[in-house]
Amino acid sequence: MSLAELITSHDESLAKLLSAIHSDGDHALITTLDDQINLFSSSIRDIHLSSPGEINQQIKFFLNRSATVGDDTITSSDRQTVEMLIDRYTDETGQSKGFARRTPTIDTQASVHLRDHQFTTDELIVQSNSRVSLYNLDYTYEYTSLGNAKFHNSAPSEIVGLHVVDIVGDLRFHKRAKQYYDRCFGGEHLNYSYFLDVPDFGERLMDCQLTPYRDTDGCVRGAFFSIEDITDKIEQVTQSAVSNVVG
Repeated sequence: MSLAELITSHDESLAKLLSAIHSDGDHALITTLDDQINLFSSSIRDIHLSSPGEINQQIKFFLNRSATVGDDTITSSDRQTVEMLIDRYTDETGQSKGFARRTPTIDTQASVHLRDHQFTTDELIVQSNSRVSLYNLDYTYEYTSLGNAKFHNSAPSEIVGLHVVDIVGDLRFHKRAKQYYDRCFGGEHLNYSYFLDVPDFGERLMDCQLTPYRDTDGCVRGAFFSIEDITDKIEQVTQSAVSNVVG
């Protein structure tokens, strides 16, 4: 089957699966459709292409796949698939150099402090070009960077003290954000992506990191959240992969 046929078959099986789930369909049918979707997905991943247009389509299939099921968060497995495909077509063998590692969320000294849990208030605030925030266990902003405040057309002082719901909305908070914050409060360091419709810019791909903030006793007291728009970087890397094939 061609790439187009595989994607069409995947989408048709997915539509049937969603219909069966919503109508409380037969469990055996749901299992069969789920197996079909996984098979088509694997086939789309494994097919080796030479056409630049198809390479773009293949990579963007996995970037956009989650949106087809009503969730704008890209799963870890799909992120890894995108990294693998980009590595495949740019011929980066011997060492994985996926897009997530080529594009750190904050490419400044601040990222070092963030990873080492040594980020101070002053360092946080002066990162005017980065979007970084510190939340407490009540999902309330303790601090936010100038860059993040600017993104929301506000000053940092206007955001500090607000609940996450006040910024992202009740639906996004309960549908996606809360589960990540809760896992971070449990001690996990998380990295994930999601699509966001930005006024005047359209749909953008955001890369996020959540890092537990611990006190001197090692207890988690909150979470550092950093976010970067990686839409253009992904496009550049994709075009690099395409150019490599053409060349």
